[in-house]
Amino acid sequence: MDNMPGVVFRCELDSNWSMLFVSPSILELSGYSADELVQQRITFAELIYKPDNDTINETIDSAVAQQKQYSIEYRIR
Repeated sequence: MDNMPGVVFRCELDSNWSMLFVSPSILELSGYSADELVQQRITFAELIYKPDNDTINETIDSAVAQQKQYSIEYRIR
């Protein structure tokens, strides 16, 4: 995963997107280390550009309800 472009993560489906795992490349993308996110010193929800929240939530809720994979692009700050 360290060689993949972008960030790989696994999170809880809670309001903060609590991180269970996040690849080290999150540092380059966000300025925050993987440890900071896993230890919840900052939450992934705080990084998401707020106007994108509704689209993200709708996409994920639909995928979970239908037990399907999903792909979505969104902005982070």
